[in-house]
Amino acid sequence: MAGQLYIVNVITHAYRTNPATNIVVNSSDATIRLVPRYPGYLLTRECDFAHDNLLLKWEPPVETFVTKYEVRIDGITYTTTNFFPMLQINGKVFLPGWRYKVRLITVSGTTNVKKSLDKNQWIRTTPTRPGPPTNVKCLVDQLDISLEISWTAPTNPNGVIVQYQININPGKMDQSNITSVATKKIVDNLIPDRITDERTDVIRQAGDIMKGK
Repeated sequence: MAGQLYIVNVITHAYRTNPATNIVVNSSDATIRLVPRYPGYLLTRECDFAHDNLLLKWEPPVETFVTKYEVRIDGITYTTTNFFPMLQINGKVFLPGWRYKVRLITVSGTTNVKKSLDKNQWIRTTPTRPGPPTNVKCLVDQLDISLEISWTAPTNPNGVIVQYQININPGKMDQSNITSVATKKIVDNLIPDRITDERTDVIRQAGDIMKGK
């Protein structure tokens, strides 16, 4: 069985004819542990990919003696407490809607420990709706056909901000690739005397692009 510890002893049998004698010689014992097989696939239907309460379950390796598992994700190695193929990660908050590489490793034994090769898989944490930009306002002394709009970045981002979208009603939509540190935008070519409403939406990347309203 893969991962099992074996004790090896070699016995030598010899027969001597003059005088007729049987001789048996035992070697000293040697121990050897076979390399375990790596774990199977993640059981995605049984996992919980919440960014603040991640639960992972996976298929155990076939015909393998398992002591525990190591799980590496986001630069941190976690260890299960036993041979059950599951891990609940507490105290670590991941980015919602973000892709992470998960490395599963089988560990066999407490002495003569052997580890399997990595089983690498990708997961995506469950997206959450981001908070909206706040403190949206137009600066004073605006021109008739342009607005300088400022805002405060959301306090609850859903991953990394890709861009902000500014809608001016009626008659204008401006969507630009603005970096996440930008909190100001000048919107030009508006209809004079019809600047009635402004609304700033935030777009983030969490697998699918989501808007905060």
